[in-house]
Amino acid sequence: MNRTIEMLVWSAVAIVGWGLYGIFAKQSSGRIGMQAIFWTQLTMVLGAVIYLFFIRNLFPFNTDGQGIILGLATGLSSLVAVVALFTLLSRQFPVSIVYPLTALYPLVTVILGIVFLGEAITPLRGLGAVLAVAAIVLLST
Repeated sequence: MNRTIEMLVWSAVAIVGWGLYGIFAKQSSGRIGMQAIFWTQLTMVLGAVIYLFFIRNLFPFNTDGQGIILGLATGLSSLVAVVALFTLLSRQFPVSIVYPLTALYPLVTVILGIVFLGEAITPLRGLGAVLAVAAIVLLST
């Protein structure tokens, strides 16, 4: 499969998944409050183990210490984001505002990528970031 097509297909899967995540998160947190985080994360862990076991070779475990620490940091940053998100949703803020507003996170990633990973941003990508922010602001108002 062409790499561009592959990227677009997997991006579409992620977009649909995150879109469904927002609706399910709003509904579950409205019914069971912050405990929804437990069921969300349990499903993610079990799903990841099953996926890796059957599809992507869970064993043998990779013992790259730095990679493991970075993976744990990823999980911790995800947990912080999920707790903040579910806090907003469980307090009955509108999902149609919360999700576009919290969708500004790619800007943090872009800035950190430039600062810490030495990635370059082209004028066109910069314009794209500005337009994305404008779109998110319009969606959340």
